Amino acid sequence: MSLFQTTINDITTLQGVNAIEAHAFENNQSLKHVIIGNDITTIGSDAFRNCEFLESITFGINVKFIDAEAFAFCTSLQKITFGPNVQTIGPNAFYCCKSLKFVTIGPNVQTIGSFAFYDCTSLQTVEMGSSVHTINAYAFSHCRNLQYVTIGPNVQIIGANAFGYCTSLKSIIIGSSVKILCNGVFQACYSLQNVIIGDNVETIGDYVFSECKNLENIIIGQNVKTIGKSAFSCCEYLKNVIIGPNVCTIDDWAFHKCTSLKSIIIGNNVQKIGIEAFRFCESLESITMGSSVKTICCRAFQGCTSLKYVVIGNGILTISNDAFSGCTSIETITIGIKAFSSCTSLPCVDIKHSI
Repeated sequence: MSLFQTTINDITTLQGVNAIEAHAFENNQSLKHVIIGNDITTIGSDAFRNCEFLESITFGINVKFIDAEAFAFCTSLQKITFGPNVQTIGPNAFYCCKSLKFVTIGPNVQTIGSFAFYDCTSLQTVEMGSSVHTINAYAFSHCRNLQYVTIGPNVQIIGANAFGYCTSLKSIIIGSSVKILCNGVFQACYSLQNVIIGDNVETIGDYVFSECKNLENIIIGQNVKTIGKSAFSCCEYLKNVIIGPNVCTIDDWAFHKCTSLKSIIIGNNVQKIGIEAFRFCESLESITMGSSVKTICCRAFQGCTSLKYVVIGNGILTISNDAFSGCTSIETITIGIKAFSSCTSLPCVDIKHSI
């Protein structure tokens, strides 16, 4: 079989083969509109890479696989019509397609590869079908005009920095199937204001919402167990946080420099509050810690200059150096009832002279 190509009025139809081979049309400067015939199942790697004048692509009903960098650097590409049977969008498939504005992911796409739509700076809207289960690392990173994303109901993993630096993204609903938010997923999404995290999310990785400067409200789902390092650091407008009942660890710098945060209720399963976890939360006025908190690490609440009231549960074992240093407004610290009851081997309590 050989590839059959016809061009009429700038529309090129490709058919007659099962696959468009790797590099087949790479650097072609004459293609403008391409229709992929129904007999083609695979678009090979780099097949249309750097076709600078390609404006639209329509996939036939039998295309299943779009390989790595298939349309990378097609800087004039504005419109993609996915066929109903596309299953995989490979790594870097539409990398740096700077004119692409709207993407509707087909109903049978299961995997969106790493860097698939990276730096598509005109992209505004993404809609995902119900079959997508994995959004890989950096898939939509640096799409600076992306405002609206509908994440399919069966997505389980959102990879590292998948939407990082999407600076126009305003809101996101994370579906009930997502279990892991990998590191930096929404880092530096400066316009993000509201986030709802589904009840099946177990891990909020490092830097997930770091530098989301306009994020105001966050509801952390019932099954989250770990809030990673710097997960919400420098969220300057974050005012309210409800930490779910199953969180065990608030890691280092988790809410560092959340300067608008006023109150925090730390659930009964949290055992450790990490290094500088709430450092320089200058508006924080009150903290209530559950009875399972055993360790408050060094500088955990340092520089919380508005902090007045602290309730520490009766499970506390260690309050580390400088944990509350510079909290110039503190009026009351309450340690739980019978905090040291029945500690029959405890010979003394050592309160440092510089407390």
